[in-house]
Amino acid sequence: MITPSPYFTATHNPSIAAGVTSRRDLKYIMDFHGKILSNKNNALHFCEIVDISKNDCVMFDSDNLRLTYAGVDICVNEVDGVFHALASNKASSYIEMDNAFFYYSSKKIFLSSNEDGQLLLTKLREKWEKFLPITEDMFLFLRSISLHGLHYTDNGQIIDKGSIELKSFAIQDGINNFPMEYNLDISVKNKNIYIADKFACIRKIAFRNPAVYFCALSSKEILTSVFASIESYSLYSEVDFSYVIFTNVENVKIPNTISHNRIEIINVESTGLIDHVYKRYEKEVIEKMRLYNPVIYSDADIVCNNSLKSLENYLIKTENILVNTEDRYDAATIENSGWFIASFKKDDALLRDTEIDAINSGFFGYSSKENMMDVSSMIGIISKNIIKRHGLSHWAYDQSAFNYAIIKNGNYDKKYLKSIVQNWPSANFHEIPICGLVHFCGGVGNFSSKSEKMRSYMMYLKNTHKRNPASNPPTQAQ
Repeated sequence: MITPSPYFTATHNPSIAAGVTSRRDLKYIMDFHGKILSNKNNALHFCEIVDISKNDCVMFDSDNLRLTYAGVDICVNEVDGVFHALASNKASSYIEMDNAFFYYSSKKIFLSSNEDGQLLLTKLREKWEKFLPITEDMFLFLRSISLHGLHYTDNGQIIDKGSIELKSFAIQDGINNFPMEYNLDISVKNKNIYIADKFACIRKIAFRNPAVYFCALSSKEILTSVFASIESYSLYSEVDFSYVIFTNVENVKIPNTISHNRIEIINVESTGLIDHVYKRYEKEVIEKMRLYNPVIYSDADIVCNNSLKSLENYLIKTENILVNTEDRYDAATIENSGWFIASFKKDDALLRDTEIDAINSGFFGYSSKENMMDVSSMIGIISKNIIKRHGLSHWAYDQSAFNYAIIKNGNYDKKYLKSIVQNWPSANFHEIPICGLVHFCGGVGNFSSKSEKMRSYMMYLKNTHKRNPASNPPTQAQ
């Protein structure tokens, strides 16, 4: 089971102590200027959608007409011009719906905001006092176009992100105007999005919201490696990735060396080695990643050392799952070692004449959610039964199941990543090619741990490989 885990919880804010909410229909809150309500440094502000962590957002409970933060009902409290989130006093505040919008008031004094994101109090009840609840899909879509621009697939037109404005509760690109009120049910779970303009005419838009996800289970050391990996993607990939970490470790602290804004930590249940290694393909995990496109899975021991723009663009266009193969093994090792196909080739008559590659399950990418869900379904069946066949040995690990499911699905590309991923890198860092991705799948060598080896390579990279200024990571959360 997967449950959202804000990295700020109610206990981190002493002014919020009671009223924890159950699972509800929660939505983000947008003001007239296109900004999103957030709670940072114990103060409420409206922030640009690209500069905010989802974990910082104040949410609107549309079922109960309440504001919530970190699972707690809140009200807005102002002291000396600074607005704070306090445990809710339902008698003191009033939320009034106006079609898709709402007003927030107390004793006929209305909450408002200015262009800078500052909250205000006023006796007026006009457009600046209106707020629009938006779904997670809409939030992700608006963030996507703010970062990557608009790509109209119905006529091939591409609008640069610099031409896009979110204002007056509409998406404006200099030519078109898309009222958000018309598009509240937008879905990002498919590659193409249909959106209505102010005349209710439909445009077709490609959804681009690239993400890298990790599984860090039962180990704080793995989390250390995950954060080192994220730092490398942020520094060198030149892609505005979001990062999703599935973990069963509680109270995860994100290092100050990397931006918090695009990291989401999701708590999962995972018990035992088999559960751990198969988690990356689990249906609920893949379903969560349907909010992103394209999607990359990365082991924690991978370092990015060069631009991945071409990889992102290729993933958007292909229906195939991109897989990483290891060329160091001969056919006999691949088929008999138990690491790459276990006994599936021998047991499945349909595979006995199939050439098997050494596919490494530590990195793969896709944009076809249907193909990946198909692979997930097959691996889900295998994971429940594989120990009965092989016991608790490496023959039961996920890599062979991944190889088998990929071959059965048939929609995979084993060639594209060959020039991008360096597996089993040299212990001499200067011999590692600046190819895109380095997978430290070997031992630790002279280093005390895998994470220490990665950190040392990162230090080497920073001293020898200067990144393009355009690849600077987002401004760090304060």
